[in-house]
Amino acid sequence: MKDKAKLLFNAVKPVCAIVLILCASVSLILLSNYTSSFEEATTEIVTHQTRTEYDDTKRDGTSEIRQEGYNGNKTVIYEVTKNIFGREVNRVRVSEIVNKEPKDKIVVIGTKRYYTCSNGTEYDNKDARDECDKRVAWEKGRDQALKECKTDSSKTNCWYDEYPGTYIHWTEPRTYTYTPAPGPSSGYRSGAICRDGWRSSATGRGACSHHGGVAYWI
Repeated sequence: MKDKAKLLFNAVKPVCAIVLILCASVSLILLSNYTSSFEEATTEIVTHQTRTEYDDTKRDGTSEIRQEGYNGNKTVIYEVTKNIFGREVNRVRVSEIVNKEPKDKIVVIGTKRYYTCSNGTEYDNKDARDECDKRVAWEKGRDQALKECKTDSSKTNCWYDEYPGTYIHWTEPRTYTYTPAPGPSSGYRSGAICRDGWRSSATGRGACSHHGGVAYWI
């Protein structure tokens, strides 16, 4: 009798184990489907943005911060769903309230271009710079021409055309042969003949001061 009971138990044991496993699985499935929901409030950061503005009154390539920025924050309400084991299975945003508005950061970039003349002067337009370069080149040519003229002994009183002229001028020294003559017999002077041939109406000291001096009085 005992042997028959033992055999029956051994035959039924695997079936019972399977039934227990199935029951446990079904129970877990049923329990996992049991959920609860509640509202949860969280504070979140509202990130500020950076805006770029362009200014044609500031030098090209320069930048400055016109306005510093900062972040804001907001309160967000979520509906959170968890199962019986405390695992979150769903989260839905319900509403939000901005507590502090963010402030954008503003960066200003200059776009005004400057043009540098060959003498180092800066201009805010290209035409003015080009005119400056032309005048600098003209001055160099003028100075060189005057230098060469003044070192030439056959030329005196060198001068150059006003800008934008390109001609140099000079006078050639003249030599006069004169015979000093006595002053007027009456002793009264009416003028003088200068050493370069110029007739002066001056009758005293300083006559012919720019013409080589007095040759004789008249």
